[in-house]
Amino acid sequence: MGRLLAARLGREVGVGFISAATPSVAAAVDDRRAAGATRVAVATYLLAPGQFHSQLEGSGADLVAAPLGDHPLIAEIAVDRYRTMLGA
Repeated sequence: MGRLLAARLGREVGVGFISAATPSVAAAVDDRRAAGATRVAVATYLLAPGQFHSQLEGSGADLVAAPLGDHPLIAEIAVDRYRTMLGA
């Protein structure tokens, strides 16, 4: 996903994880800074505020996007995955 986002944004994208995988979001932020980034933004797949989103806010990034929430495109992705799973 990092490569796909980088291609669409036209800039480097680092990937970090909140739990159960590495690198952590904080480590990914540190890596971007070590690579010379003067400003680091974190976008997320999280749907709602809570513990995981709070961890993002403590990652050291300059900007943290709000959770995705109930955006119509998120619902569209969920429905598409549901239909694919059912073979519909």
